[in-house]
Amino acid sequence: MDRQNTLYREIVFSRIFSLLSNQSLTFHQILRNSYNCDPAVLKKSIDDLIENRNITPIRSKSDDIFYKLIKMDASSSSNYLFENHHSSRIDVDQFTNKMDFSFLKDLVNEIEKVIPEATPVYSQWWFSNRSYQKLLKLIFQYRMSNEPTAFLACPTLGTVFSNAAHSSVHIFDIDKILLAKLSPLCSRLATLTEYDAAADIPLSLRSRFGFVFIDPPWSRTLMNTFLVRASALTLPGGKLAISLPPLLTRPSIQSERKEFFNIAEQLGLRLISVFPSFTEYCVPDFERCAYQEVGLSLDKSWRTGDLFVFTKITDDSIDIDTQTSFGSKWDQYLCGKRRLLLKRDNSYENDAPAISFMPGMNGYMYDSTSSRNKSWSEASLVSSRNCIAHAQGRKELASILGNAFNNIHHSPIAFNKRHNLFNELKKTLFSMIGISNEK
Repeated sequence: MDRQNTLYREIVFSRIFSLLSNQSLTFHQILRNSYNCDPAVLKKSIDDLIENRNITPIRSKSDDIFYKLIKMDASSSSNYLFENHHSSRIDVDQFTNKMDFSFLKDLVNEIEKVIPEATPVYSQWWFSNRSYQKLLKLIFQYRMSNEPTAFLACPTLGTVFSNAAHSSVHIFDIDKILLAKLSPLCSRLATLTEYDAAADIPLSLRSRFGFVFIDPPWSRTLMNTFLVRASALTLPGGKLAISLPPLLTRPSIQSERKEFFNIAEQLGLRLISVFPSFTEYCVPDFERCAYQEVGLSLDKSWRTGDLFVFTKITDDSIDIDTQTSFGSKWDQYLCGKRRLLLKRDNSYENDAPAISFMPGMNGYMYDSTSSRNKSWSEASLVSSRNCIAHAQGRKELASILGNAFNNIHHSPIAFNKRHNLFNELKKTLFSMIGISNEK
């Protein structure tokens, strides 16, 4: 692991040197071209290079800070060759005269109006506005004409596509509230299904779709799980597109991608195209809050995904060991577009309700977007503003959330008996979604 981390550090340094070799750049400009490198890691690397006098910060007349290369470290200056996949391109002109995208801007605006804030529980990142047309063109280039098309864990893209296609579209997602918000914006040919990738694909849907698009959570196990599920949906000769974490997302990404491609081969999937940094994502509120906690302001899009397109060459059924996806079940509570999610599990207790900090934390704000931290995995109350907490007495707390958020009234007598407790808990709940005073 130490060797892997050391190599990763050298690769990050090499990327910074490469970007600054021709011009001075701001932090965001470096980040935007750093293959999804964690902003906190990138900032630490820049600070180390400043300390070593490899680069220097320069303040412009507009008060922006640019970083200028002074000298290149020979041990970090080589161009690292990550993988032997050839980049691909889309023939945009092929579709410009054939497709009418005039509907797209208004539809995407409507989607943005109705969807709730992305939640870290389901690892949601919405595509940026300018991604949709590019993604539509890619799908129409690769899909088999008029074959049914499926979207797994990318319901907004499925919604947009349903308004451009003239064949059946099936949208699968675990987030039932999101699906309900999107349903009125889908075409009549669209079917929306609440689906957790922990479950096998139903027999009636296996090998049914000529094109499947998936945008899975970027954890090691979930990428593999979603690939297995998407392959089961794809008919032989059909195409499958998946957005994967780029080359500097984390130190282990090289080995993770190797494992991923081995599984793809076992599933009978042959890689036909690679589009580096093709999918672009907006900064969700939970990510913005996480990096604000460590002193980084991220309002502009920076996160991109590498898009891989496969064709399914066989329909052989194989047994791939996949772990359950999101595991726990969560109840959702809305306040406008902001969300709180309360975990349901075997310890859904009847005790007196209480909310407390997670062990090792001295506040509710979680300072990362990673799900690998113990505090994250054990949290039972999570907000779309990246606050996490331990909740006890969750049966009664669910009633309080219903009263405070969804205007569902439960057990008013119990609340009246503990009026002060009820108000204190509501105050904490509202603070977790970034509202200081109840309206």
